[in-house]
Amino acid sequence: MKKMFFIIMYFFAFESASFAIIVDWQALQHRKLENGDEFNRISFALFDDDHNYLTEDLLSSVTLYDPDGISINLSDINGKKYEFRRTETLYGNYNGNTGQWIYGEFAVEYYYVSNFPDPLKIGTYKLTVNFLKGEPVTTERQFTGPLADIPVISSDSFYLRKDNENNIIWKWSVPDSINNNLNLQTSVRASVNMYKNEVYLGELYVTVPTHLGYLFVPSNVYQKIEAKSAELGADLRIGLHLRTADNLNRTYSDNIPLNQADKVKLDINNDGKTGLEEAIHVLKVVSDIKK
Repeated sequence: MKKMFFIIMYFFAFESASFAIIVDWQALQHRKLENGDEFNRISFALFDDDHNYLTEDLLSSVTLYDPDGISINLSDINGKKYEFRRTETLYGNYNGNTGQWIYGEFAVEYYYVSNFPDPLKIGTYKLTVNFLKGEPVTTERQFTGPLADIPVISSDSFYLRKDNENNIIWKWSVPDSINNNLNLQTSVRASVNMYKNEVYLGELYVTVPTHLGYLFVPSNVYQKIEAKSAELGADLRIGLHLRTADNLNRTYSDNIPLNQADKVKLDINNDGKTGLEEAIHVLKVVSDIKK
């Protein structure tokens, strides 16, 4: 379940029924992609007073103001300044105390996202949510900054295989700049994403300690994601994001087709040569296969 921030309740009249709407501002963060693109994202959700997701888009528009009170030009997403999403997500995590991987069940979530290119400023951001019916609601979120400099975990280092019991073992290379920086608190989210016609539909979403460098998915859990993707008519892609502990900054690997992740990349640093870095990577993969 996503962490809740800055909740506002708004009594909303819809089709002769009055109920309270909770506007939950979930994130204000910077994102950097493996291809070099960078942008900022806000996300929020609407709940009723029983804390159930509102399952339809009730908005006419959203407006975001920076700490100087200036309206931010939100990026266009399919003709709107926001995107309403319905996704199905199965959450998991690694317990460092017990060494166990813990997985739940698929849950449906409904939420909104907006993107913008302007640099983030330290201070209070205001989000105004405009409904199709009724008065707009404004809620606030503090951006404390500054943004930590974190690297992208390259998809070139991904290697995924099945063991003899059809469990999934997915490994990747953790950048030295992260391992060597003891003052920087980060974690990784490893995802098996579902896409249909380039539309994101949900994922297996697992929290992993940054230093671990691998994911273990039991066969019964992997069967669930396979069954869900077949039900939705979606293809599976794997990707990682590295995030700071304050969740203000994230870096994203490319998403690559899961069925192509069993190939060993032989040019890890993309310098056109096969050198020491590539040799070490191949030795790690070979060592893992033999276990």
